Amino acid sequence: MKLIEALKLINELEVSVFRTDDIAAYFNIKTAHASKILTRLSKSNHLLHLKKGLWAIPDRLDPLELPNYLLSPLPSYISFHSALYYRNVIDQIPSIIYVATLYKTIKFITPIATVSAHQIHPDFFFGYTYDEKTKIKMATAEKALIDTLYLSSAKSGIFKALPEVDSDEIDLEKTRKIIKKIPSKLRQTLVLKRFNALLK
Repeated sequence: MKLIEALKLINELEVSVFRTDDIAAYFNIKTAHASKILTRLSKSNHLLHLKKGLWAIPDRLDPLELPNYLLSPLPSYISFHSALYYRNVIDQIPSIIYVATLYKTIKFITPIATVSAHQIHPDFFFGYTYDEKTKIKMATAEKALIDTLYLSSAKSGIFKALPEVDSDEIDLEKTRKIIKKIPSKLRQTLVLKRFNALLK
């Protein structure tokens, strides 16, 4: 199969992201052959290689959709500095998409964006909105702030420093209720202390 023909057929698919196995089945060819075709199309910038076996069509994918595909089948939602920016709590634009996940802490570097996923306790996995159209899950302003404070003592030090926060965008009562749901009492105390310090 010629590359130009393969690209035409792929572009006719009503998807933005697909797996090598999907294309192998679609073209009725072996997976190894499909992988070679996709790799060549990627090298010529007609496709984007997201991770092993996962590809995207340029200009069809919102970077905020990336976590859903990269971390599937485990759930995740956009949080920390990324959600704080989109919820107008901080002005500083993050260069990385930060995500809360039940999976291990991991970083994905893709042609579209870098996604940094951070593991949180299953009992603390809540507090996000869901967009039916885009399938994007994003923490509320309050949960994004507490997620950030929750991991501010992590060894990585990524969330140790927090840009200036616009407290007018935060519901203080909702935020304190979220803090009370932190599974560890010690962590609750530490987060509450850091939260109160932000308000001074």
